[in-house]
Amino acid sequence: MDLLLRILFWCPKCWQKAGIGLFSFSFTMLLLGWRLAGRTQRVQRRTGVVIDLDQILASIPVPIPVTPEGFAFAGLGMVTGAVLALAGKWAKNGMF
Repeated sequence: MDLLLRILFWCPKCWQKAGIGLFSFSFTMLLLGWRLAGRTQRVQRRTGVVIDLDQILASIPVPIPVTPEGFAFAGLGMVTGAVLALAGKWAKNGMF
């Protein structure tokens, strides 16, 4: 914990950039997952064909969430990114 605080006060801009990057990536994956799930449900409703997304997404190297656990993990990534960015902003302003 001491090491993390030293890094935070040594380079708060790094924490801000890492937090913004993590938040952006998680938010993008969350939106892609919602979009993919919506389209899949529409196709399944119209055609009656059951689509197995696990096999399709196994070939893609990007972790797009399609299960409730995946959506929760993407949400956790967004919260963690926001906390990192806010901690970096707090350390940069010197409010200690």
